[in-house]
Amino acid sequence: MTLTLGAYGLTLGNLHVPLGQTGMTLTRAHLRTWLSSRRADTARRRAPEGGTYPNLAFGPQDVPAFDPAWPGAHLTLSPLTERGELLPKPHLRVTGTDGTREATTVLTDADVRALLGLPDPPPRCPKPARRATPEPERRVPTVLDAARAGGHLRAPGGLMVSAPTGTGKTHFARELALEQHAQGLKTVYLSPLRALAEEVAAHWSQDTPLKVGVFSGERVSGRYADFDVLVVTTEKFELLTRNWRRHWDWLPHVGAVIADEAHLIGQGRRGATLDSLIARTRQINPLARVILMTATAGNPHDLAAWVGGPVLTLTERPVPLTWETVTFKNAKDKPELLRGALRAGERALVFVQSRRRAESLARTLRDAGVRADRHHAGLTRAEREATEAAFRAGELGALICTPTLELGVNLPADHVVLYDDQRFERGAFKPLRVSDAWQRAGRAGRPGLGAAGRVTLIRAAWGQAVPYEQARFEPVLSTLYASPWSEGHAEARRLLTEHVLGDLASGLARCDASLERSAAWTLAGHLGRGRSLGMPALTATLEQAGMLTRTGTRLRVTRVGRVAAEHRLLAETVQFLWPLDPADLTPFDTLLALTLTPDFDGGVSPDYEQLGLFEQTLAGEESVLTARWQTHPGLLRALATTAALREAARAGTDAEAAARLGLFEGDLIGARRAVTRLARAWEDLLSVRGAPAGPVQLIRHAVDASLTPDAATLTFTRGVGPVTARRLARAGVTDLEHLAQLGQAELASLAQVSPAKAAAILEAAEQAVDTHATHLTFERAPGLDFSAPAVPPGVDPYRLRRAADLTVVRAGDHADVTGGSDPHRLTFTAGRWACDCPDYDRGFTCKHVLAVRLDGGDAALRAAQDALSGERLSLAALWLSRARSAAQLR
Repeated sequence: MTLTLGAYGLTLGNLHVPLGQTGMTLTRAHLRTWLSSRRADTARRRAPEGGTYPNLAFGPQDVPAFDPAWPGAHLTLSPLTERGELLPKPHLRVTGTDGTREATTVLTDADVRALLGLPDPPPRCPKPARRATPEPERRVPTVLDAARAGGHLRAPGGLMVSAPTGTGKTHFARELALEQHAQGLKTVYLSPLRALAEEVAAHWSQDTPLKVGVFSGERVSGRYADFDVLVVTTEKFELLTRNWRRHWDWLPHVGAVIADEAHLIGQGRRGATLDSLIARTRQINPLARVILMTATAGNPHDLAAWVGGPVLTLTERPVPLTWETVTFKNAKDKPELLRGALRAGERALVFVQSRRRAESLARTLRDAGVRADRHHAGLTRAEREATEAAFRAGELGALICTPTLELGVNLPADHVVLYDDQRFERGAFKPLRVSDAWQRAGRAGRPGLGAAGRVTLIRAAWGQAVPYEQARFEPVLSTLYASPWSEGHAEARRLLTEHVLGDLASGLARCDASLERSAAWTLAGHLGRGRSLGMPALTATLEQAGMLTRTGTRLRVTRVGRVAAEHRLLAETVQFLWPLDPADLTPFDTLLALTLTPDFDGGVSPDYEQLGLFEQTLAGEESVLTARWQTHPGLLRALATTAALREAARAGTDAEAAARLGLFEGDLIGARRAVTRLARAWEDLLSVRGAPAGPVQLIRHAVDASLTPDAATLTFTRGVGPVTARRLARAGVTDLEHLAQLGQAELASLAQVSPAKAAAILEAAEQAVDTHATHLTFERAPGLDFSAPAVPPGVDPYRLRRAADLTVVRAGDHADVTGGSDPHRLTFTAGRWACDCPDYDRGFTCKHVLAVRLDGGDAALRAAQDALSGERLSLAALWLSRARSAAQLR
């Protein structure tokens, strides 16, 4: 006989034994023990897994004493589990040699032991008799079950999947991609985050024939046409649709575009991007299926009608959620309430509204003996991944996180705590949306973690009670459209203008009328039901920015417009940068201009206590434009971001600069990425103007490599990259001209390169000095001078500034103050207002008391506000003006 040990079992000659469901576990080691006991001289010749053990002659004494009903039967042992273990409790399937007769019987444990030559087990205590056979546990249907039942895997047209978290939406998407692959078609999976894209790609590449690639602003796996599945960030794929002609070798072969977290289409610029790319994709490739997936859409039928398909709805979670509400009368009691809500042995995600609160609450819990850590966008990627790994491994009892984890990597938990039930929007705190609450709550109670997931809501006893547990989700609307009288109208017009430029640059529209037709493909157009989106006014804005020209009814994108389309610039950014000549700016002003553009996202927003450190860092920086931009609403953030990046260049590392200024290292990484992207766009705009782009390129090199502008001139030399430039700068080489004057041996020693490499660098440096001579002399300007604001005695500027953010509602001898991180109730006793906040308990006149006094017309406080706002240049004054702008937004 010949014995074969394969990936799915064991074959002994012509005998086959498939294995059943439960019982003793038979491992490969058992099989090898059996082999060695049967024929020690031949069994030692081990074959690789899946190979054959040849020449193993088994006589009648080696075959288990089964008595088939007919001779010459066929018998095989299989299959193995995914872990390489044989499934126990086999059943014997015997087939006659003529293939017409078949019988099946279940082998006993004794039969199995005889087959493997194992000893009898010790006697076991008899189990008590059961009164009745329990009913089998009911299995909750998954999205894939519903899709197969409804024929949605192969059906043409779009599909809207509305299903709770944990019902297998991503698994369904993978099966859909396999179905597309079987038909010779590609699948595009749209991911809102780079980290999520990496996770999906890694999972889908396992145990499938799919070749999966990841494409984002930071990673391109290879040629798009070479992959069966393209996992792409929304921003990246939107750019691809603008330049669809360059990708015509693979775009027509896309059979499905899957948009995960589709509810994001109603949120800000990211939502407008998703809306635009879906509309453009449906025009470019009308045969491609568009699959929307989300757990929190209040209008799934609207979304389904938009993409031309049905709704696949599931309402039952495989693991149910239990909701509990805990109320507080005093905000300082919240940490203790949280500790009381946590249970030993469980893993809890605690959602808070800010990074600072995540840091402080994690410290508070650790001091109380709870294994806790924090997770937010201000951490580096390595820090976040280490925290996620510790949480998955059960090393943490609580992970304090910001809303960024709503869309992050898969991180299921036993318990979710909504520590803050407010969100900051348009300069004010507002109640958390039901959909946002469920995006967070949905992480509790995944299959395999327990019979139920827990959700705890902590809210003020007198605050607005939102019935989150009823799951009445808000409708998903497009951010590309808002009524002219709504507060989001101006932002919607900006985003729609960007969409218009993308359509014109792509060639899908060439006039106002075709723009209206193209816009009808968007969710904004679908929900508008034929209402005009006002294309003439939008195109006029682009004409004023020099991005379009009009000849009759024909619209053409200018070179400036094509640069803006390629870099995804808003029209306001182009209008801001176009008149600036970097040759007339100091390096500080060039960097400041980049951080002031409407397209700059992220950056540093300092707390009041940090302003002194930032003023020390900024003092003496030469600037000709700070005074001109003093009324710009984003100046405080721009100054803080510029100061942080300059400090990182002086310190040499982000970690050191972040520690000195009290920042998060991740903030510096994000700011550097945004500045580098916008600098490249500005360089292209300057090229269109015919102006030298060297000064902006210099700042890009400086920021990207954490170098001072002088040291960044070293990178203009061929062969000197960021690492070598930093090494030379630390060795005292100040700039490019200094480098060109070094001797060959000295340079080889300082740069740690060979003599031949040093000679090549010196030759390149001499050429670079001639080429970039105009970039080596910087514009001179007076240094920044920060004066202390003239604040009347007894008034704290920080608390006064924060008081301007708050809303006061008086009712007799008490007042409710909202608009801050937590609502507070004040009581008028003994001739003064008393507050329940920790700040007041420590003896300070808190911002809530100041807000009530301002609301009552306190003349001294209003005079203090005027004194702060009257400063010529003060970060405190900028802080106060930002507060007033926020109040106006409300």
